[in-house]
Parts: sequence; C-alpha cells; structure tokens
Amino acid sequence: LGNLNSNAFLPLHSGSSLSLWYVGERAKQFNIFAQDEWRVRNNLTMTYGVRWEYNRPSTEVSESPYVPDKAIDGSQGPVTFVKADSWYKRQNLNAFAPRLGIVWSPGDSKTTVLHAGYGIAFDSIPTFASAAAANTVPGLAYSCIATAYGVASTPGCGGIPSNTRLSQGFPQQLTVPAVQPASFLSPPSQLLGSAPNVVVMDPNFKTATVHQWNLTIQRELRWGFVLQTGYVGNRGERLYSQTDANQVSAAPILSSFTALQSNLSKGCKPDGSGCPAGIAAAPVPVVANGIVTSAFVNSSTTITDLQQNAAGNFAGRMEQTTLNAHLRPNQQFSSIIFLSNQADSVYHSWQTTLRKRFAAGFLMNFAYTFGKAIDNQSGDPVGTSYNPTTSSVSDSHNLRLDRARSDFDQKHVATLTWIYELPFGRGKPFLKSGNRLVQGVLGGWSLQGFNSYMSGEPFSVSSGAKTNQFGVNGRAVIVGSTQPSDSLQPGALGPVFFKDASGFALAAPGTTGMGRNVFQGPQFWDMDSSLSKSFNMTERVKFTFRAEAFNALNHPNYRKLGSTSVGSTSILSANFGTACCQTQSTSTSTAIVSNGESYRVMQFVLKMAF
Repeated sequence: LGNLNSNAFLPLHSGSSLSLWYVGERAKQFNIFAQDEWRVRNNLTMTYGVRWEYNRPSTEVSESPYVPDKAIDGSQGPVTFVKADSWYKRQNLNAFAPRLGIVWSPGDSKTTVLHAGYGIAFDSIPTFASAAAANTVPGLAYSCIATAYGVASTPGCGGIPSNTRLSQGFPQQLTVPAVQPASFLSPPSQLLGSAPNVVVMDPNFKTATVHQWNLTIQRELRWGFVLQTGYVGNRGERLYSQTDANQVSAAPILSSFTALQSNLSKGCKPDGSGCPAGIAAAPVPVVANGIVTSAFVNSSTTITDLQQNAAGNFAGRMEQTTLNAHLRPNQQFSSIIFLSNQADSVYHSWQTTLRKRFAAGFLMNFAYTFGKAIDNQSGDPVGTSYNPTTSSVSDSHNLRLDRARSDFDQKHVATLTWIYELPFGRGKPFLKSGNRLVQGVLGGWSLQGFNSYMSGEPFSVSSGAKTNQFGVNGRAVIVGSTQPSDSLQPGALGPVFFKDASGFALAAPGTTGMGRNVFQGPQFWDMDSSLSKSFNMTERVKFTFRAEAFNALNHPNYRKLGSTSVGSTSILSANFGTACCQTQSTSTSTAIVSNGESYRVMQFVLKMAF
C-alpha cells in the first residue's frame, strides 16, 4: 500500500473529451536578399545589397498559445491566460538590412588596399523563448496525488479505499482528475513562493539588431608577409533580455526598515519595545498599520536582515507572509520572467593581423585585438536558465545600473600559429640527396605551434545580501584599499584576489552598491605544440606520425573569482577573495579533457594515407 501519482495533461479548455498538449514550437522564416558588385574604377570596387528577413511569430504545433489578456504587471487588474494566434503580436515586417562594402587601392598601388564596410544583421527570435513561456502557462499540467488511510488527497482526485490489498481490488491507476486545468488560467492572489512562476514574452517583441562597421588597411610586405590593421566595431540594439517583471522592491517599506535598524542600534527591540530608560523608539509603519506583527520584525531572521542592510530580503519575507504589503506588482504570481528587448551592447576594437604565406617550409599567422565590449546584460536570454534569486540584474526596472564591461570582455587578445618544416631531406636545402636511411631518419620532420594570450575577464564583488530587491544580492561598496592580486599567496591553494573584505562594506538599504564588473580576473596564456614526421612506406602508402602537447608548459590559468569550485565574490563568505581549485581549460584541449582542466595533455597520432 502507498501513494499513487497520476500526471494528467489536459487541453486548456473545458470539455468532456481529453487530449494531450505536447509543447512544440513552430517558427517559419523567409529571407530574401539582393547584392551587386560595381567596379567603379580599376582601383575601386563597391559591393552593396539589402536583405529582408521575415521571421513570423512562433506558434504551437498542436494547440493555440495561451498568453495574458492584459499587462502582466497587474496595472490593469488580474490577469487571465487566453488563446492567441501566436506567442507575441509583432510581425517585424520592417526588418530590412542594408550593407555596403568598399575596396580601394590608392593610386596604382598593388600592395596597399583599403577596406571599409557597414551592414546590419538580425538575430532571429529563438523558439527556446516561446518554449519557456509554453511550459509555464498556469494549468498546463495537473498533478493528482491520492493517499490511502484517510490522508487528504489532491482536490479533484479519486479516492483510494483504506486498508485494501491488491488481491482485494486495490486500484492500479487513478481515475481522471475532476479538476480541469482551465481553472488555473486565472490564478488567485497568493503568497510569494506559493504562487506560480511564469515566463511571458513581450507582445511587442522585436528582432534583435546589430550594426557592424569596419575600416582597415592591408599592405603587402617583403618576404611574403601581409599586414592588415584597422578599426572594427558593432552596436547591438533591442537585444534579447530577461527581467523579473514581478520584482519585489524594498522601496515602499524602506522607511520602516530604517526605523527598525534605528531601534535596534539604540538597544531596543526592532519594533521599538524594550528600550533602555530614556530612549525613545522610532515608530515602525508596517507594524503600526498591522501589515506585519511585532513577532515577525523581532525575529532572529529579521535581525540578521537589519544587520546586513538586507531590505530586499526583508521585503521578500513580507510577501511570503502577508498579501497586505503589495510589494509585488502582481500577486497572482511569484516571479514573472519577462522576455523582451531591453538589452544593449557596443563593441570597439583595433585589430591587427600579420600573415606569412607558406614558403620555404614556413607559415605564420599572428593576430592581435585591442578592444572593449560594453553591455547591460551578458547572459543568454532564452527564458530556460533564468533564476530570479541568482540573477545578475541589479534592478529589473533600471538596466542602466548594470551598464558596464561585458562579462566576457578581454582588453588584449593575441594569438600566434605557425608551421615550420625542418630543412632536411628530399626537396629541402640540406641533405636533399641523402640515401634512403638519411631520408628516413632526418627527412619529413615539421614543428607546429599555437600560442595565445588574453587579458582577464571582469567580475563583480557582491555584498552577499539582498539590499535593494528580493531577486538578487546587491553589490558591495568600496571603503578602503581593494588592490586585487592574481598571484599565489603562502598557504593558499589558488590565487588570492583580495586578502580580506576590509576594503568593502555592505551597500546601504535600498541601494545596489558599486558598479558591475569593476574588477578583473587573471590573465590567460597558453602554448600548444606538435612534432610530426611523414614518411613513405611504398609509392602508394604514406604514414604521418604526430606527437601533440596541449598546454605544453603545464602553465596554470586560474579562473576568475566566482567561477571556481571554492571561493566566493561575497564579502560575507568565509571564502571571499580566494579561488580554488579549478583552472581554465585551453581552447584546444576542451574536447580532449572531459572536465576541461588545463593540465598538460599529450597524445600521439599515427595516420596512414593510401
């Protein structure tokens, strides 16, 4: 005997017949382009064109999508999910992308070429977003749990006879639930945490747009070298974003929170009772108005919030306790992940490449980029990985607070690849007429290498407390010396970025702290190499032996703070400032080492061609 569970997936409409709703997204794309090339003069060529992209709003394969019938933020009253033709209304028919490119050789020069170009590109709206919305429609699935021995079952579920054996007719499956999923399409107001979480797409969802431009000059040099250098930039507009439209803000109760802090600092209880003689307590509006009780504000959890300036956490706990505070815009839901176009980015760079064509057994490619990427949200906004309690968005209603260096920004990036065939053996400058033994031992050898250097990526320092809103910890503020160090410290198993948290402090209640990505992680450099030899067994059979070493010097490249197994960006953590014990994987060894660690990896390859 025990519990029986039945998960019934019913159509989101009333009726006597039952059917399954398999969430499946359908999106159709139509792309048309025209392009032409015009040779204006012998030394001037123009390429121009335009592209039109029609990406129809995604729909469901077997069911009509269900979307809110009005603004999801509750400003127009309670929301009901109703049928719609698609997951968002906007058709984005005006997605025209012109582009222009110019190639010019000054004068009669055949060794200098100037390249310039501008173009617009679109990023089609991913179906991941509509799938995330589909899977959170209230009532999509109804779980029925029935329990024997008189314990209450889920409302609408069939009962189970008590104290009955299988041989005596104990049911092997439950009856169809009597509650229709359609009854959940208009959720009532509920406490935070009890109310459902939903993902909603902006009805006016736009196609993300990126403007790209460049101006470079290319020059052919002596000995087969070609140098190219110039400016490359882009601007992202209306990029896809995800924010919590139901963010629990501390602003409405900030005066009460500071009053609680004041009372506690005077030696009183937070509600103002129990003060020392001659001490006058500050009035606390949320207690005086009966929104929360004295027991709630005097609890040890509240005292911790007061000590950590965690006004956002206090506001969230109020919403988990009472519906009278109205700190959520829409109390029908807990979080409302709103997928829209609030993200923005800009990138500027100076890029240089130096290439040598393969000649005399030597080939080389060198590339260097000096650049900067800025945005207000670096995450992947598909609606499937967003967690409102760990989001990096400081304030969903003001993304400008997060405008800073991108999480992936690297100021300097340099790579060098090369191949060198040793000058021994047939067809080479030395020993080209040696006997077969000399050719077999000394001929056919070559060296290859890949070297890379990259600046560290930026990171933020957290206060470890929800100082502004319930969805995310605020960042700390700087009050002293915070000079980071990426070097190893005595007794530490990894780099120590900050010796302690003395240079930081908690942000004030109702504030978000310092800016995003103020600090920079450790640099990265790597050298891969290989040694190979080719030899002919017969006229038709050729063997190549290659010994490869990834991270050949076994150099550790430590991850930035917050990306390691041990170590924290929170000033309240005992592991603040230390990074242990994971290192960055090299770009070439990730697929070889399953866990991505960047210790030296060697492999040997034997290839036969016939």
